[in-house]
Amino acid sequence: MKESVNSYVFHHCVTIPTIRKGGPRNNTKTYSTVDDAENHLSPQHFCLPHTLFNRSFLVAVILLELGFGSIPMATSLDTSSTYSGILSSSSPCFVRPSGSGTVYYYQAIQVTVFAWGMHTFSSSSLMDTFSCLYNETFFPDRSSQNLIESDDDSNGAHQFRIRLNLQPGRAYILVVTTFSEIVTGSFQITATGPMQPVLSSAQPITTTASYVLSSSSPEFARPYAYDYNNVPYQAILVTVSMTGMYTFKSSSSIDTSGYLYNEPFNSSDSYRNLIISDDDSGGNLQFQINASLQSSHSYVLVVTPYRKAVTGRFLIEAAGPERLELTTYRHSAGPYSCGNKLTCKAGGLLKIIKSMVISVGCVGLLIGVFCCRPCTNKRKRTLRQQLSLLRQNPISQANSIPLRNVSINTGRTNEIDRPYTISISTVAATYAEQPPPTYEAAVLSSQR
Repeated sequence: MKESVNSYVFHHCVTIPTIRKGGPRNNTKTYSTVDDAENHLSPQHFCLPHTLFNRSFLVAVILLELGFGSIPMATSLDTSSTYSGILSSSSPCFVRPSGSGTVYYYQAIQVTVFAWGMHTFSSSSLMDTFSCLYNETFFPDRSSQNLIESDDDSNGAHQFRIRLNLQPGRAYILVVTTFSEIVTGSFQITATGPMQPVLSSAQPITTTASYVLSSSSPEFARPYAYDYNNVPYQAILVTVSMTGMYTFKSSSSIDTSGYLYNEPFNSSDSYRNLIISDDDSGGNLQFQINASLQSSHSYVLVVTPYRKAVTGRFLIEAAGPERLELTTYRHSAGPYSCGNKLTCKAGGLLKIIKSMVISVGCVGLLIGVFCCRPCTNKRKRTLRQQLSLLRQNPISQANSIPLRNVSINTGRTNEIDRPYTISISTVAATYAEQPPPTYEAAVLSSQR
């Protein structure tokens, strides 16, 4: 074995055989030392850096000499692939991890790797980008579930960079979004790995349906809106098979408004079961509603024109992790139907509670009336007894006003009981002071 110096890097140079796959395996040889092995191997000069040469390399060479196939004599360089995308107002949105807002547009990218090793994902954009890497499945309404790593500015200039060891045969989802909410723009992703990774779009599944608003459409008083009485509407039943974040957007030549309800929808009570409403978030006077929907649950999307006198055709696009079932919502029992048993039970229970509160209040009022009436009667009886004693007492009669001039009033005037009243004019007339007798009358009276 020889040692040489080249550009300040030490190299160990060995001679290795010229190996062909499928060589003989029955010619077994044993080497006791490294020099012994070098002397017996067929000559082919090969040099490696000092840090890479060790006895493990010699073991691999010996195995090759014995016919166990071939291995590469140098490591392959990393290869890269790029992906370009756009975030717009029509992109789906979610609440990103560590985000303070509620509306972050995003694009989900499926990542396929073919070799074990370190992989790097970096962004290039005029936007301040943010990225999350997920394992297997990405749930927009549960953005922290299956999250492997997230990054904001590791690539500099407000760009992200994620560097991880990935393994082949597994699904990864790279979600590209922004640091601030409601930001749009284009971006480019560069992915680097031992073998070229494949980046492909993992866009949500879209369901579309077309409807018409006409003069024969039903009408209702829509909530939170200008010119809200007698507005024509179209009610659409939305059936969800997978929980997740869904986006509803209208496309029409007329100015539309959208209202999302928990089923059932009652046109005579437009605020009942209302979840969210929107007018122009979709651009071009079109609504866009983003909502987290639960599986095995039904919702009602109500579409109206912004002005009640306008009619026309419109298209609904619903995007999410799974296809939605959109059908015309028909009332099965008059103006108020109840297709969701859980909601109906809750509404029925609320009505029962209200009835019980009203009944308890009425009972309490009746009890109060019946409890106060004996007190009033007792007071009246006490006053009558006092008046009777006053009439029967002779001492009181001698020193009091004659009772013939006393009138008793046992009725109620202005809710105040008056046991008796005294006529002041009669008393004054009866007990007016008499003038003194004349002298003549006094003399005549004494003579008699």
